[in-house]
Amino acid sequence: MKPARFLLTALMLALAACSGATPTPVAPVSPTLPGASQTPSLTPTPPPPTATATLVMIPGETTTQVNVRAGPGTTYESLGLLGQGAALQVTLKSGDGLWYRILYPPAGDGFGWVAAAYVRLPEGSEVPGEATPLPDGPTGSVLQRLNVRSGPATSFESLGLLETGTIVVLTARSTTGAWFQIEYPAGPGGRGWVTAQYILTSMSEDLPVLDD
Repeated sequence: MKPARFLLTALMLALAACSGATPTPVAPVSPTLPGASQTPSLTPTPPPPTATATLVMIPGETTTQVNVRAGPGTTYESLGLLGQGAALQVTLKSGDGLWYRILYPPAGDGFGWVAAAYVRLPEGSEVPGEATPLPDGPTGSVLQRLNVRSGPATSFESLGLLETGTIVVLTARSTTGAWFQIEYPAGPGGRGWVTAQYILTSMSEDLPVLDD
């Protein structure tokens, strides 16, 4: 009986000791999502770089002394002269292909225009063309190279030449219909006259008639 009583007493003491122990708190573990950063970044992410147009520059040189003009034509102001053999950078050609836009720092916008006929470029060079705005009013297409004159007859002064395929804006026609008046900046009042038979158009009947 004594051994049994002794074992019972020991068991009761052990149970009492366990019930009085203070449990150790365990910090909860927060689940981490895959790919999530534990420390948020306060630095904003810069936006992707914006694409910018690349200026085409084709090296060339002059074959003779040339004027650098403010626009693609002899009616524009001369900005200066380039001597024969002068190096230049071509960036664009005019809509009719007769003029090249070049880098020209003395100009206000950094560009000038020279006659394409006097510029030598590397063989196979492709100069991008200038977008040509659509003209207002009746138009015609030049069928062959012809003179622009100050009046509706061959006796009038020649103001210049138009190349085949040039698009002209028609402003009037002569009484006989043999001549068309066109927009021409180098002419008196910005007008000139061309022989009608070399202009392809379907709008001649809509033009006002000017006395010869």
